Amino acid sequence: MNEQSHRERAAWLQLPRLHTAIFQDLARFEEMEIAPIAGFESAEAEAAFLRQSGELKHKVEMLIRRFGWSKERFRQLQRLAILWRENPSLENYLAIRREFPELDIQIAMSAGIDPLFALEDKCRQHGIDPALVAGAMDGFEPKIDKLCLILMERIVAREKINGVGAHQRRRAAISDAMVNYLIAFMLEGFDWCGDEVRMPASLVLLIRHQLGPLKGDFHKEYKSHEAMSQAAWIAAQQLEPDDKLSINRLIRLASSADRPIPRSTAARWLKDQKFQRMVESFRKLKQMRSRPQDK
Repeated sequence: MNEQSHRERAAWLQLPRLHTAIFQDLARFEEMEIAPIAGFESAEAEAAFLRQSGELKHKVEMLIRRFGWSKERFRQLQRLAILWRENPSLENYLAIRREFPELDIQIAMSAGIDPLFALEDKCRQHGIDPALVAGAMDGFEPKIDKLCLILMERIVAREKINGVGAHQRRRAAISDAMVNYLIAFMLEGFDWCGDEVRMPASLVLLIRHQLGPLKGDFHKEYKSHEAMSQAAWIAAQQLEPDDKLSINRLIRLASSADRPIPRSTAARWLKDQKFQRMVESFRKLKQMRSRPQDK
């Protein structure tokens, strides 16, 4: 990483990440101050309300002072933050990030332990300890890694179901919807913890699997390009300067026992200008390396 990249990363890491609950809480306190729904049950309850209201207003004042916002700009952020909390959509998130580039917000769509309570029975049904999920929700990497391995095992087992009654047994197996929801828990755990974390490779692979790039058209395109580049390299290393590359010769030079090149593929590559440029570039590189070095 060069010096400019270090500075860019350091600046990004310093970007404040606000919890949007403060804006919703402020609106609620202000509404209660203007038009209380009912009297307080006791003097202690009223004192507690006034204390919480004062603490919240102090946080808001510090926030405004920190960023040098006008009251109008703060109210605009409050309006957008409340919209986000009511509807955490991409559009509402982008509205905050574009209008307030000096900060970020915590996602926290599954904040707290309540979502886990709703899934507790489902977790036990699939042999997943809810305590493990709770640890993953806190952004604790060992728990996340262990949960991902368990989810992978459940997915692999589900994909191997066949025979009589397979349809019903697949329906009883863990669903993609549940796997994806638990992935969201884990990602939000990283967002919550606020520390520098190392994302487990198991989580990366699980996300890739669920998104489908390992089986999709874009991945096939990448693998095809990789195979073409490898064939161009192998052929270029074996060709003499004046040699011509034909379909049969390309197949003979670049095929291997476990990866034979179909004739149709070799013909398509030879017509491809990108492949031709690859071969030419690799041949020039070979010639440069074979020249005697000046002493």
